Amino acid sequence: MIIIRTSLSDSDGLYGTCNGTFSCGNISGLGYPFRRHQAPAYCGYPGFELNCDQQGPPTIKIMNMTYRILSINSTFQILKIVRQDMNESICPKNLVNTTINHELFDYAPSYMNASLLLGCPLSFNVLGIGSIFYGNNGVGPTFLVPGIQGPGICNTSVIVPFPIGFTNTSGFINTTGSEQILQEGFDVIWKVNGKNCTDCMRSGGQCMYDNVTRLTICSSPSVTLLGFCIEGKKRALMYEFMPNGSLDKFLQAGGSRLKWDTLFLIAKGIARGLEYLHQGCNTRIVHFDIKPHNILLDEEFVPKISDFGLAKLCRKKESIVSVMGVRGTAGYMAPEVFFTGLGGPSHKSDVYSYGMMRVETGDKLGVDGVITKEEDELARKMVTVSLWCIQSDPSDRPSISKVVEMLEGSFKSLQVPPRHFCWSYLPMPGQGTASLTTKSSEGLLAASENFSS
Repeated sequence: MIIIRTSLSDSDGLYGTCNGTFSCGNISGLGYPFRRHQAPAYCGYPGFELNCDQQGPPTIKIMNMTYRILSINSTFQILKIVRQDMNESICPKNLVNTTINHELFDYAPSYMNASLLLGCPLSFNVLGIGSIFYGNNGVGPTFLVPGIQGPGICNTSVIVPFPIGFTNTSGFINTTGSEQILQEGFDVIWKVNGKNCTDCMRSGGQCMYDNVTRLTICSSPSVTLLGFCIEGKKRALMYEFMPNGSLDKFLQAGGSRLKWDTLFLIAKGIARGLEYLHQGCNTRIVHFDIKPHNILLDEEFVPKISDFGLAKLCRKKESIVSVMGVRGTAGYMAPEVFFTGLGGPSHKSDVYSYGMMRVETGDKLGVDGVITKEEDELARKMVTVSLWCIQSDPSDRPSISKVVEMLEGSFKSLQVPPRHFCWSYLPMPGQGTASLTTKSSEGLLAASENFSS
């Protein structure tokens, strides 16, 4: 017997330590690439460590200089920051240039370099702009001029970012309000790709930093593979225990009935899991055996996709997957898996299996389970989305990302799918092999139309 502890995703609990967004100081909703100072290093991208102060804004160190973070726009990846040493006075205590790490950040295009000329003689005048303020650290009159300028006859010069829109027609900086503008900080754009992390989190995963590969990875909260056993011809996989067993248990006659809102959350969770397999990984994974038996439920009925024995890896750009023989389970297999006239199996085959599973789930629960108006809308939405998923032509089916979008959107925005035939690969009575049968989707459409409005 051989027992090896391994993991398909997160056996060491890394996912839980970084999961979700967090608050830091007076800013909430933060996530990767940022991390708290106390959090493990893999929870954030290097250079995005935040120090949190409950009484004020968080701070970040960039090129050994501390900045106060005034606001964060995650959609456009913009930080508004101000030098910590310029918080109380426009004349910095550290007479060094404002610099950023251009591997991680860029100045927003609306900013330019300007120079603070400190400790200038009273007679100093740059083309008549005049002294704009006096520092309180004893450096003397201070002037602000556009561009990178040396100190000249002044004691020193410090480069600072300044908004382009506050220059006059001659190209000089308007002195009115300049001190306040400098203390309001400036915008920088961080370069770490946020879209991939958004896709990762939408799929139920969590972005982390791998110090070995120096890459951002997407950790998925899928079922953890604890190990496997081999004894002669007997082989077994050992997964983490799922208290609520498989979804199939709730579909059996006499089994516990699930509420529609729970079924909806399960449906959405499975769709997000498939979206992660199809889009969240570097290589697309097509499962080829999506069915209630392979959906495990934890103590809070969060679904986990299991049993990847028939899964196939392929490039994301590939529309057709090359497989040997028929893959899947009768009743859930897409018609193109065994009927070559439809173009061959692809990631849309998983969408079909997902739809058939949703049809079965709704059918076993029954329309009589709908009680409230909210449940009615959830049920109608799930039936409509299922009908889109089981279209016989793969090109008519939505991608799994579109399925997630449809489930999260309004029912009123959904269109009724065309009345195409849906194919099923079912074992015929008295036969040892499975045969191809068809059934019209009109019955399913009628079911969706029978929900009370």
